[in-house]
Amino acid sequence: MENKKEMINSIIKEFERTKKDNYWKSIEEVSKITGAKKNEVVNYFETSDEFIRNSVGKYTTRGLYEKNTSFTRKLIDQINNRIK
Repeated sequence: MENKKEMINSIIKEFERTKKDNYWKSIEEVSKITGAKKNEVVNYFETSDEFIRNSVGKYTTRGLYEKNTSFTRKLIDQINNRIK
């Protein structure tokens, strides 16, 4: 279980290193950056409350979404149920 926490923390750090306008990442991108298998990345994303998915299947951290997304965009996303 500790290995999973370490990998999630590693993924979060990789997201935080990205530019403000590129904070959404695909499973493939995260897999390539971290060296984890795609199915492992999916598991990390789907079992952790740290990540959210947009309507096109890309992921980011809750913190980056809150920090980089305008109130209006968040409201529209909620209305359209785009963030899961």
